Amino acid sequence: MQGKVIRDWFEGFAGIKLFNAILLIVVFFIFLLAYRDAIGDTPYMYLFVAKDVCIFLICFLLWPDKSIRAYFSLARTFFVLAAWFLTFYVFWILSTYAVSYFFRSTATGYNARFDVFLDYVIAKGPSRMIIDFLRFGPDFMSIFILALGPRWMKFAVDEKITNYRRESQNMQLELNFLQSQINPHFLFNTLNNIYLLLDFDVEKGKEMVLRLSTLMRYNVYESKNETIDLDKELDFISDFLSLMRLRYGSKVKVISEISRPAEKYSVIPLLMISFIENAFKHGPDKNPTNNFVSVEVKVADGCLHMNVENRFCDLGKAGERTGRTGYGGIGVMNVKRRLELYYSGRYNLDIDKKDSLFCVNMKIPLITTGN
Repeated sequence: MQGKVIRDWFEGFAGIKLFNAILLIVVFFIFLLAYRDAIGDTPYMYLFVAKDVCIFLICFLLWPDKSIRAYFSLARTFFVLAAWFLTFYVFWILSTYAVSYFFRSTATGYNARFDVFLDYVIAKGPSRMIIDFLRFGPDFMSIFILALGPRWMKFAVDEKITNYRRESQNMQLELNFLQSQINPHFLFNTLNNIYLLLDFDVEKGKEMVLRLSTLMRYNVYESKNETIDLDKELDFISDFLSLMRLRYGSKVKVISEISRPAEKYSVIPLLMISFIENAFKHGPDKNPTNNFVSVEVKVADGCLHMNVENRFCDLGKAGERTGRTGYGGIGVMNVKRRLELYYSGRYNLDIDKKDSLFCVNMKIPLITTGN
């Protein structure tokens, strides 16, 4: 692990240095070609090249991007950038005047076009050159942007990567929290079912304990994965429905139609169970006359379709006034949150009451895993 960290640091450091070296070489030849075309091939031409390369290096190496990020707001950063630009602009004007004055005094053999430029610079002087931004500003801006452009791009990319990692970590922490809520929620409801059954049928209670061990093995261990084979999730649903049939016997009509596709798919675990649990909790558990639960699961067009229905007895005005919906609301809230985290904008969830039936329809995209 330590060797990998050192290697990554060295490769990153070497990559930055290599980029800086290549950029410096490119800039040098850009300035060289520009001044050779304007001045002609004379040794004094390198004075202007060296002047601009020097300004480029100062801008490139001394720009305080880390300080600005640490101590300044966005508005203040703009003023710092403006002050930084003005400082280097004045420095570039002074160096341009000094080099031009020395060039006029000593150099010969340059072309007439550059002679006009020298006359203009010397006649203006440093103070008037600073004011005459329309004439001198564009040349300096090209140096300034060339020096800082790559650094600003790197800063923007680093910020994007940092934000992405932060959001990814926050999402993973939230998913872990939601997952930790699902396991005890499911265990509580199932143990409560077994407790009620043991009062009148011990043998069925024992069989439910065996089935519960299978369900909890899946719930505690396999469901911790981000995705799981659809077949295992469907097995989990089937075992749960078998558990409910043992508990209710002939008192409740439990209809299930679970179609298994020929293709292999993966799914986010424990998205269906909360709705199926609620069908029993708010159906038969609320009122003996709520003696019907239907669960249909099928795959079509690469999507999982789930329909859950249960007969319910409305709580009436008292329930409406208090907003009482029974225990287990945290399970449905968690499912909705996980759907947003994993399938934002790509899922459908409809929860509705039709006459005496409570209906849940959910559609989520599946992940193809191959055979």
